[in-house]
Amino acid sequence: MDITTRPPRLQLFALLLCGLALGACIPGFAPTPTPMPSLELIQRTPAAPCVAVLLPGMLDSAETFRRQGFAEEAATKAPGLDLVAADAHFGYYRKNMILTRLNEDLVGPLQAEGTRVWLVGTSLGGIGSLLYARGQNGEQRVPGAEELEGIVLLAPFLGEDELIEEIEAAGGPLSWSPPSAARGEAGSRAAVGEAAWIWMLDWYRSGDPKPRIVLGWGEKDDLAPAATLAAELLPARDVFKRPGGHDWDVWRALWSDMLDAGVFAGCSAG
Repeated sequence: MDITTRPPRLQLFALLLCGLALGACIPGFAPTPTPMPSLELIQRTPAAPCVAVLLPGMLDSAETFRRQGFAEEAATKAPGLDLVAADAHFGYYRKNMILTRLNEDLVGPLQAEGTRVWLVGTSLGGIGSLLYARGQNGEQRVPGAEELEGIVLLAPFLGEDELIEEIEAAGGPLSWSPPSAARGEAGSRAAVGEAAWIWMLDWYRSGDPKPRIVLGWGEKDDLAPAATLAAELLPARDVFKRPGGHDWDVWRALWSDMLDAGVFAGCSAG
């Protein structure tokens, strides 16, 4: 399907990953200060053993998580879990800053304190979470990526239609093999999606997969085919579905379901 005929949100994803490759496909994005701004949605307490760093979608910001009530749900259902929303907007991806800023400004300092860190990503933030867990930023390794406690993917973008259809046609991710030649230049939208799938397969085949991956999506979401394939790599306890599409009503419900299921139960034990 040509980009021009895709649903509007998928057009935005394609433009996003174009920005990863070219650095300046789309002008006029918000500034990308250092350090990356963030919001403490649940006040940080030194005794809290876990922190979830929340990564927003393409058109959202750190503030969106506050408005959507993620903190109120977690405060009552997941004691021992603090929430910090990163203002990890499109510009940080476009400038290839996202992994470095997350590592230096949020995840790294938390891990240095002995805190167990989760990444929670909606949409664009989902693939951002996967790429961080992969631990690679060009030729540079991301320190501590392998120490993540877990990642929660809410309706993640997992690659272009062509890649998802290729994996589906192969019979699923466990039957799929990436082409011998690189799908695109490093950082291109094609290469980014492929890298995420290759890492997920390595994660699955490791025998002791870390970090934990928890996945949720709406059954009518345009990105549901990719999520359905990714779910084949996860235990049933870590897969959540809801009726609906690519929107916050669905993601709030999924977040509530995950909390009710005890995804963060280990945080209450200290």
